[in-house]
Amino acid sequence: PQHELDCAGTIRHSSTIVSNANYTAFTIGSDRTTDDYGGVNKDYWKLALRTPGSGTTGESSAHAYGDLVWSGVDGVDTTFHERMVLRANGNLGLGVSVPASKCTVEGGDFETTTVSKGIVLKSPNGTRYRLHINDDASVAVTAM
Repeated sequence: PQHELDCAGTIRHSSTIVSNANYTAFTIGSDRTTDDYGGVNKDYWKLALRTPGSGTTGESSAHAYGDLVWSGVDGVDTTFHERMVLRANGNLGLGVSVPASKCTVEGGDFETTTVSKGIVLKSPNGTRYRLHINDDASVAVTAM
C-alpha cells in the first residue's frame, strides 16, 4: 500500500436512502487538539449526496437519484457552505444550490470590477482572459 488506506477496486458508501435528506460520504478534516483554526477535530470539506424534496431542493420527493454537493468552510466561520453542486440531470452549479442550466455561476464575483473578480478563461495558446458580466447585462473581457 502507498497510503494508510489503499484500495484496488471500487469503494462503496451505502445508506438507507430516503427523500429530502443529505448523506455525507467523504470528509477532509483536521485532528488538531489546539483550537487555533476554528475548531478541534473539525471537518473542512465534505462530499455528500442530497436527495430531492421540499426541504432540500424544493422539488417533489424522489430518493432514486440525488445531487452531489461539495461543501467547505471559510475563514469567516466554520459552517459548511455549498461550493459546487452536480445535479442528477447533469447541471453544474458554482455558488448556487439548484442550478437551472448546464453551467450556472452565481455569487459575489460579479459585484466588483477588481482584477481578482470574474471568471477566468484560458485559450489554447495559453492566454488568460477575465470575463465580467455587469448589472446592466454588458460584458467585458480583459486579457490577464
